[in-house]
Amino acid sequence: MKLITTILLSLVVISSLFAETEPPGYYKVISDKYSADIPAGTCIIQGRVYEDGTKVGIPGAVVGETSRTRYILTDNDGKFKLKLSSKDTSFYCFHQDYEEVVCWNYDFKSQHIITVNFFTKKRLIMDDNYPVAEKPVIYLYSDEEVDATISLQPKGEFTFTYPAYEDGWSVNVSSNGLKVNEQQYPYLFWEGECENLSFNKNGGQFAGYFINTDSTIQFLETTLEAIGFNSTERTDFITYWGPRLTAHSYASVQFLVGEQYDQNVASIDVSPQPDSQLRVYMLFQGTEFSSSPHRLVATEFPKFNRKGFTLVEWGGSEFKAVKHTMAAL
Repeated sequence: MKLITTILLSLVVISSLFAETEPPGYYKVISDKYSADIPAGTCIIQGRVYEDGTKVGIPGAVVGETSRTRYILTDNDGKFKLKLSSKDTSFYCFHQDYEEVVCWNYDFKSQHIITVNFFTKKRLIMDDNYPVAEKPVIYLYSDEEVDATISLQPKGEFTFTYPAYEDGWSVNVSSNGLKVNEQQYPYLFWEGECENLSFNKNGGQFAGYFINTDSTIQFLETTLEAIGFNSTERTDFITYWGPRLTAHSYASVQFLVGEQYDQNVASIDVSPQPDSQLRVYMLFQGTEFSSSPHRLVATEFPKFNRKGFTLVEWGGSEFKAVKHTMAAL
């Protein structure tokens, strides 16, 4: 009798532990009804994607069947409506900022309309490491000799600088190039952690690009020239980032320019203030799947006019590649 009581108490404790563990997301089938307006052999799945615990719809989420043949993006209110085959057996919801929700086995019926709502949670940081601001380099140009001081305020800690940063850099810039402590350098170099760095999106819209990386060189040459890079800056950028991009079949790419660089990566103080300044930071995420996970909108760059004492800086970060089939859209 004591043994039975102990087993029952153990089961109660285990059940309580599972009851207190919240799933990362779930779905609710609201209705599944026949409609003569739906062609035979097909069905409609419709509904809304919510951030769990709120009444907020999530725009730009992917809803579809798990072979990824049929899918759709949610609208600005998180709503969707999609035609499926009655032979389909599963459906899912994915957004890169939220946990994925999957139903692996569902009995889709011909000429039915299924209304289903998804409830998903914000993704958690998987570890304590922040993305690294990789190879931010600072070029300085001036036809007239300028002595300047430069200080950076990155969103995390420095991991490496060259030449040594200490409390900043004191530089001499002239037509002969850049010097620190009478030693010549092609540019100033730093790397550091970037806290809370992510793609910038507005209402689910992504001002950036989704590229087939076979076109990486042409894409970077064209885009960097439009941004305002000269031939040396383009070459340095492409030879560093080109191989990283082409390690994947496709990539989402976004450029943070000017104030976006200041706000998301590192702010900079230069005295005397440059006559012209261009700061560009590339974010990218590779994938092996050919569908963009974002609702893309055109990117426009302000015209950059080089004059007098000029500062140009570029860097970038790579986010963990999307490899799961559900995370490819």
